[in-house]
Amino acid sequence: MVDLWVAQALIVFGTIFSLELIDRTNMTVLKFASNHSPRAVWVGAALAFSVTTGVAVLAGHLIVTYLGPYLFEVRVAGGIGIIGYGAYCLLKAYRTEEESGIPMDERTTLVQTFLVILALETGDDTQIFTVLFVAWFSNILLVFAAALLALLLVLSIGVTTGKVLRERVEPRLLERVTSLIIIAVGIGTILYAVWYP
Repeated sequence: MVDLWVAQALIVFGTIFSLELIDRTNMTVLKFASNHSPRAVWVGAALAFSVTTGVAVLAGHLIVTYLGPYLFEVRVAGGIGIIGYGAYCLLKAYRTEEESGIPMDERTTLVQTFLVILALETGDDTQIFTVLFVAWFSNILLVFAAALLALLLVLSIGVTTGKVLRERVEPRLLERVTSLIIIAVGIGTILYAVWYP
């Protein structure tokens, strides 16, 4: 029985980790951590991941039932939103220093990170897979723990990468590059929805 739980946990962890590592959310975390307090970004994103994973685990069957027929529309709308956010960040990166304003304090960074990550993760592939894993394995606690652990590991990688890049790359260049990556991820989200509805 323990071997079965370990195998199921590894499947959940590996799948969620792989999906999230290249996900738009991780690119957003990297961008936030390169511009703001990495600690506040980590805490805000961790709270958002906890909420979205909890929702996926506890209300999974409702998400599949009510969003299942509209997954194409949800993915396209999400892709458009991501492109818009990336374009906004790119335009902001080309402002002069005077126009860019002052950096956010830790509390503001934490709240903004929480809200953005919560919005990005709602209806995301990792949340949908978490719902499916609950249906497949019928072990809510195991799925919750394995999925959340995978998300927190990816979050730690994204925050660390953002922090390292902030110390080694000129901030304006880093913001432009991460903004372009976010736009590319948005385009990829739409193309994925079109090719795999």
